[in-house]
Parts: sequence; C-alpha cells; structure tokens
Amino acid sequence: MLATQLHAALVEAGVPLVGVSIGRPDDRATWVVQFAPQATPQQRAAADAVIAAFDASPSAVAARALEARVYGDPQARAVVLFSLRERLGREPTPLEVSAARGRLVQAFRDGGV
Repeated sequence: MLATQLHAALVEAGVPLVGVSIGRPDDRATWVVQFAPQATPQQRAAADAVIAAFDASPSAVAARALEARVYGDPQARAVVLFSLRERLGREPTPLEVSAARGRLVQAFRDGGV
C-alpha cells in the first residue's frame, strides 16, 4: 500500500516513472524509484522532494487509504453529488464537490472507519 501511495504522489507531481519499491518503510534508503527514460534532472529532483516530504507513518498511510476508498467509490461520489444538488438546487462547482468529499472522509474517520 505504501509503494502504491508513493507512486501516486510522484505521478501527481509530474514525475515520469516505471515503478516504486519500498524495502523497509522506516528506512528511506531502501526506497527505490525506477524513473522512466524521459525523466529530466528536474523531475528526478522533484521526486526527491516528494520522497523527503512523504509521510510514511501508519496513521498517514491509513488516512490516504481511506481517502482513496471514499474518492474512488462510485456510490460515495453519487451520494456527494446528490446531496450537493439537493442542498444547492444547482450543479455544484468542483471546489464544492472537493470540500464535500473532504467532509465525507472526515465523517468516516470520526465514525472509526
């Protein structure tokens, strides 16, 4: 799960890569990023920054997993859109949808999920 999350963070940062492997979660020296051939020195530096800032604590990993579950669930997306449309009486903006998803994730956390 940790490698998948780091991979996603690197892709989001615009780093072209083939894959990520994690030896020991508590030892970043064992973390390996296999860059795509077209990765520039600037993109490799960006990857270093992402890795340095990446929170690998069990609580952060669990929080990202919950967010991915909620954001990736079509039923959760439908519930968020339905409730916003009902409450607002119009199509919600992307910012409103994002904020509502964040509140849904927090509700799951508060409920102990």
